[in-house]
Amino acid sequence: MRRAGCADFVPSNLDPGSQFAVPMFECFDEVLRKASSWVRHQRRVRITNVQSIDYKLKHDYGTHILYNVPIHISLRVVHKVLPSVL
Repeated sequence: MRRAGCADFVPSNLDPGSQFAVPMFECFDEVLRKASSWVRHQRRVRITNVQSIDYKLKHDYGTHILYNVPIHISLRVVHKVLPSVL
């Protein structure tokens, strides 16, 4: 029996921002590099799907106003774990 799983790769926060500045995150190329590196190091995994996930962050910054932060793209790598060979 094969187990299914997924690995999520999100942009790292480069600057938390403030009440007057939006946070800064890694670009999509960096997220893709992290996912590619993870895939290269997996020996018993068969990749079945790769998805990009767009989302907006909302943050309060200690006020009653929520600021919409630009969309950040994450990657989800869906995989099956292959049985170990004895």
